[in-house]
Amino acid sequence: MTAHDHPPHPTMSALMHAATATAFDALTAQAAVLDERGVIVHANPAWTAFMAAHQHPCDVGVNLMEVSARGDGPCGADGARLAAALQTLLRGDHPAVDLEYPCTDDRWLALHARTFHVQNEAYVLVVQEDATSQHLADARQQAIDEEVRRAVRDRTSDLREENSDLNAFIGAVSHDLKTPVRHIHGFLGQLRRRLGEVGAEEARLLGILDHATNRLDGMIDELLALARVASTPLHFTPVNLNDTVHAARAAVHVDAEGRDVHWEIGPLPVIHGDPHLLELAFTNLLSNALKYTARRPRTHIRVAAERQGDELHVSVRDNGVGFPPEQATRLFGAFQRLHAERDFPGIGMGLANVKRIVERHEGRVWADSEPGAGATFTVAFPAPPEGPA
Repeated sequence: MTAHDHPPHPTMSALMHAATATAFDALTAQAAVLDERGVIVHANPAWTAFMAAHQHPCDVGVNLMEVSARGDGPCGADGARLAAALQTLLRGDHPAVDLEYPCTDDRWLALHARTFHVQNEAYVLVVQEDATSQHLADARQQAIDEEVRRAVRDRTSDLREENSDLNAFIGAVSHDLKTPVRHIHGFLGQLRRRLGEVGAEEARLLGILDHATNRLDGMIDELLALARVASTPLHFTPVNLNDTVHAARAAVHVDAEGRDVHWEIGPLPVIHGDPHLLELAFTNLLSNALKYTARRPRTHIRVAAERQGDELHVSVRDNGVGFPPEQATRLFGAFQRLHAERDFPGIGMGLANVKRIVERHEGRVWADSEPGAGATFTVAFPAPPEGPA
């Protein structure tokens, strides 16, 4: 070679091959390449060092799939799972496999395997790394989650028992209060008969007593109804809500007599529930709509349904007086009222009953409104799974 001669330049392909091999060997993760039989044809220093340190016969020339199947590889007894995963790659069933397995020294390894081709020859790149810290963190989190779930289950059970006791107490006290209220009614009647004609002031006072006694009697009835709603055993059957809502409409027809009421109902779905309690819930919702539209020259009440994800939403919309939206959550409390009784008479328990009934059906209920713009009450029930398209 003369001074003017130059050594031949390596081709770009050769340079890329050398760079790839160098990068492969520089990986800190353990990496190996298998041929189409599962034999290791190349391994980086991290792979070789790991196998040597753990005395696993998994160096170049060894069939990793066979070694793993025998339980002699780093997977130990879990090797059959790795061997099966490699077989799916070599058969071409899947282009990639990711799995975690326990190493024989109590560590966990995360393995990632991918197929690739060189000159129509199939190969598998296997990369594994220590996943012990992540595995232990996941196990700790699972233990914490299970402890939280157990605590929630225990607390829920305690609350149900307390709620059952409270409902029993409300029912017993309400029942016991009925007797003295009946006595007051009777004594007031006797007093009126004995007094005969009375003056205006006496008549006013007797009227106040009558009204207060009637209201107390109504509140006791509502408390009894609330206790029954909360404690009555549920009898679940398929319930056609079209039939339920029409039955509820018939139950409130007295409130609509002499009024211009336009009803728009359905179509409504079939759900799984207690037919008696569901009819009571919709009777309360329709009664509520009629009450708060009483001052409209024409009442419009619309009952509609739609599926929203895994829920069925059934809404009752009216064109009544409405309410401030920030007061919506108060509506479903016992004896809660947003309007004066002189404007809209009532005890304030109907929507509390609706809430209890819906919640006993694993559902939820809410209300939307603006003052003067009517109100929409929506109940959401669990939807049955959708059938195949």
